[in-house]
Amino acid sequence: MKKKKNILHLCEATFLLLLLILISTLYLLKYLQAPGGSYSPMLHLIQLTLLLVVLTLALTLIQRELLSRLLVNAFRDITGIHNKTSLENKITELGELPSTFGIGVMMFDLNNLKHVNDTYGHEKGDEFIQTFAYCLTRILDSNSFLARYGGDEFIIIQTDTDSEHLKQMQHRLANLVHDYNNQTTLTLSYATGYEISQQNHYFMMEDLINAADKKMYQDKTRKKLAAIKQNSSTIPPTLPNSLQKRFISFSKVQPAAIPLPLFPPM
Repeated sequence: MKKKKNILHLCEATFLLLLLILISTLYLLKYLQAPGGSYSPMLHLIQLTLLLVVLTLALTLIQRELLSRLLVNAFRDITGIHNKTSLENKITELGELPSTFGIGVMMFDLNNLKHVNDTYGHEKGDEFIQTFAYCLTRILDSNSFLARYGGDEFIIIQTDTDSEHLKQMQHRLANLVHDYNNQTTLTLSYATGYEISQQNHYFMMEDLINAADKKMYQDKTRKKLAAIKQNSSTIPPTLPNSLQKRFISFSKVQPAAIPLPLFPPM
């Protein structure tokens, strides 16, 4: 990352140097065009040099833009958010701070991604991920860092925060997902957990992430048990045990493929 940024700075320095050459050449050109001078060959040479400098300036700007895009794309995934490499750099950066006080980590696990991939295809699965990622971007602020942690897992690292602030972010996400689910038949579902490094509950960065990850899986387990309990309550109590098992199997049959509406592009 540092080497790529150095290349970007080198392009900028080259651009500034060429700009200075251009200004000085224009000044010299004006001097040679003064009345009474006979510098025709030199004048043509300077004009040619001037043209070459302008072309070099244009190429330098194009090169800088391409390098800038490569630098951004190297640390983003298909959702447009930070990837694992960028996350590792962020963790290293925060780990080098004098302390982690006030840093919070929120973990998210998107449910049913395997079912979407198997039933509708991986392209629809990518749209499923992108939709959830878009919802996550809507709860961020200037102190947020959002990254893809794994295939269906996401992480938000929040600096200068507290428990109340993270709860508010969770509440906003729940509202966004609820609004989205009201508009589609293929709904989003997720598990989440968070942890904060505080004076009376201090964490190093790796331990902080692990603690938030553990709480997320506890939330996932609770939601799975609640779903199983809800499905069990829909079985007619008068059916024999063998038929109840068939009823459960039948109730798990998935619907036919349906298009997944997306939020507007990020």
